[in-house]
Amino acid sequence: MLQKVQNLLLQLAEMFTTPLLFVGDTYISLSLLLKLCLYLITVLIFGRIFKNLLKKVFLVKLGIDEANREAISTIFSYGVSTLGVIII
Repeated sequence: MLQKVQNLLLQLAEMFTTPLLFVGDTYISLSLLLKLCLYLITVLIFGRIFKNLLKKVFLVKLGIDEANREAISTIFSYGVSTLGVIII
């Protein structure tokens, strides 16, 4: 039973690390694509948290009205998310 589980895990590891595509000297595998998706989701979540924090905490203390808070926080969250995607 333990041997079957080990074989299954080895087959899964091989499936995720098998090169699907070569780009220059780098190979693209399923594990690399999954990591990329995870990083992108993390950046988008961080951008949303940044937007809400900016809108509900920092801009309120400055006394800016609601419409301008929304606009400013949206622009900044787009900037943070774009920067995060470029860094990835």
